[in-house]
Amino acid sequence: MRNQIIIGALLALALIALETPAVQAQQLLTGPHAELTYVRGPAYPDNPDDSSVGLLTGIYLGAAGIEGRFSTLINQGEVKGYLLDAGLRITPKWFGQPEYFFNLVSPYAVIGGSAAWPFSVGWNARFGIGVALLQFGSINAEIGYRSHRLNENILLEGITVGAHYGYPF
Repeated sequence: MRNQIIIGALLALALIALETPAVQAQQLLTGPHAELTYVRGPAYPDNPDDSSVGLLTGIYLGAAGIEGRFSTLINQGEVKGYLLDAGLRITPKWFGQPEYFFNLVSPYAVIGGSAAWPFSVGWNARFGIGVALLQFGSINAEIGYRSHRLNENILLEGITVGAHYGYPF
């Protein structure tokens, strides 16, 4: 129940963020993304060896204030599930600064929620750096934390490392 309240609050904040002029002027970016995350098994945390690295990969959509990702979880050569992430993206533009310092680098933070099929919810937080590639979009590198129980046998929890490419849409 607590996760559902947190996700509802995050989505409400994201909708408020979409109303700001800075976000409305920002173009939509879309492209591929990939994230390495820990996949914990049913014996975790009692058995720390019941853990492996998984890959979340899919499609990224984002603007200055909000982002979303549709991902497929691949672990040990098998598709284990599908996630939909929605997050509130905080950039220097929120504080009256240019989004890209020197028209090149943009630091940002994202706090968001995730939903999966069959129904489950979780949360994630990430910090990243985006590098602009002129009119070709941006490349972003991120480090963060994710907690999402996909089902009774799979828990996504721990440090994540990811990257995505955003192309103006």
